[in-house]
Amino acid sequence: MSGFIYIPTTYVFDLQTTPTGLLIQDEIDKRRNIWNANGIKIFQNKELLENYSEGIKIVPNNY
Repeated sequence: MSGFIYIPTTYVFDLQTTPTGLLIQDEIDKRRNIWNANGIKIFQNKELLENYSEGIKIVPNNY
């Protein structure tokens, strides 16, 4: 898998931080969650995010 995946109104989650201050945009497609080209999981599923057991931090995907 090569290249980058760009998905508007999506957040990339860093799995090394604590689950505080979570922000979820209403426009997020709640059916998809994929891995980007760097191996970082992109959550587009609010329920999956809320039930995820590890600490996460939001980083806008257009950084």
